[in-house]
Amino acid sequence: MQGSLEQTYTSLETYRDPYLQAARDNSALTIPALIPPEDNGVKRVRKTLRQPDDSTGSRGVNNLASKLVIGTLPSNAPIFRMIINDFTVKNQLNAAVGAEGTSEVQKALSQIERAGMQEVDSTGVRGPAYVMFQHLLVAGNYLFYVDPDTGAARGWPLHSYVVERDRMGNMLKTIIKEQIAFVALADDLKAAVAAKAGKTLEEYQQDPTQEVSVFTGVMRIGPNRYKVWQEVADVEVPDSTGQYTDATLPYMPLRLITVDGEDYGRAYVSDLFGDLFNANALRKATVAWSKAASKVVYLVKPNATTKPLTLTKAKSGDFVQGNKDDITVLTIEKSQDFNVASTVYADIKRSLEMSFLLNSTVQRQAERVTAEEVRAVIEELNTGLGGIQSLLSNEFQLPYVKLLIARMERKKMFRLPKSVKPTIVTGVAALGRSQDLQNLVQALNALAILNTVPPEFRGRIKGMDFINRVFSASGVDPDGLVMDDNEYAAFQQQQMLQQMAAQAGPGAIGQITKGVMDQQTEAVKQEGPQQ
Repeated sequence: MQGSLEQTYTSLETYRDPYLQAARDNSALTIPALIPPEDNGVKRVRKTLRQPDDSTGSRGVNNLASKLVIGTLPSNAPIFRMIINDFTVKNQLNAAVGAEGTSEVQKALSQIERAGMQEVDSTGVRGPAYVMFQHLLVAGNYLFYVDPDTGAARGWPLHSYVVERDRMGNMLKTIIKEQIAFVALADDLKAAVAAKAGKTLEEYQQDPTQEVSVFTGVMRIGPNRYKVWQEVADVEVPDSTGQYTDATLPYMPLRLITVDGEDYGRAYVSDLFGDLFNANALRKATVAWSKAASKVVYLVKPNATTKPLTLTKAKSGDFVQGNKDDITVLTIEKSQDFNVASTVYADIKRSLEMSFLLNSTVQRQAERVTAEEVRAVIEELNTGLGGIQSLLSNEFQLPYVKLLIARMERKKMFRLPKSVKPTIVTGVAALGRSQDLQNLVQALNALAILNTVPPEFRGRIKGMDFINRVFSASGVDPDGLVMDDNEYAAFQQQQMLQQMAAQAGPGAIGQITKGVMDQQTEAVKQEGPQQ
């Protein structure tokens, strides 16, 4: 990287400006505090942010952010699955630990998944993740950080960092700009800050409230290597340099909607900007008209015989002298025009609620709505976020899970055999254990159909081939579930011995067992000389 971090940050700001301006426009129509105006970020010069006239955008962003937190960091299910592919099981794992050991490894992987869920609950990552999803929906970009030692998370909005990527979307460099109190710096850094400002250290210390900029750089230095360091006033902060890999890098520059060749992502709200803008304008107009229409003003004819003061003092039921034609009520004769505006606003609001998956749109207008109808509509709406969830699975969940597993390994919570190389599955697939159960039930129901086949045809069907095809078609792995021929023969022999012992009585159990053991011993003796 040529030049200091501050110089590189300044040069990359130009490429970020269009995305930042779009983020500020989106924030103004949804949650203005997320990406405030440029002149509102100066300390102690904060201004009151004007809230949008229509709250559909803010309610929609909050609702969708909550759903994404539940989908990516569920509290009642593991956020990842560790699986071993069939080739590893057959070629390496069985040879290393045996069939029984393979089952133990699978059990251990399930324990790791549950331990990971407990680790997520203990770090409190869901709060920062909720803010992260708000920014991703409104700004399309967010820099997320997870402490490698504690698992605590924080983040930076788009106006606090710049990023540069290659054509494939891989992060090349990320620079964060933060403000820190001058008095919190080390003495050598204070001298560097004062020298850069052209002042003496004593002059610079006269104002204890002033702040200085700290830049944190993250740069890719190899195929799987990253360097992280900090600079203040173009001077590298001592002991701030570190190196990480893809599995241990705690900085995640996230995007919501990617565009090939662009360093930054696009926001979900940007696709709905037209509806949000029009809904806000129509809401403002209808509210202003309602206020004007609610004002009651009476008009009195000049030289009228009816006196306004008499009507004002009159009580309900009183008789007064006057002519009803002398007094009229001022009305706004634009009700039909504003009915059109109200209808258009209601249609736009309904469309926005559908896009933001608000609960009010999943229920048809009827006295009774079945739970199955609601569930079907919710499932249909959730399919609209499939692409977003897939991207978040790759750019957020997978790196977060790798950091989680690395931290658990450093704590010596588990240790896998070197021959075991599990695959980490995140996203919708990680929550698919209920689907695994449905597949298993479907396979068992299909096997029960064999009993309905006429006997003359049933005898022609090969039992094991039929079982394997049913499990394969249902997506169920029969390994470890269905006994092979040798295991089944041993099981049948065990069943036969139990039946014989039950028929012969308690006294004959020992004799039967002894006879079986003698047969096995004799078989071993005969096999010994052959070997």
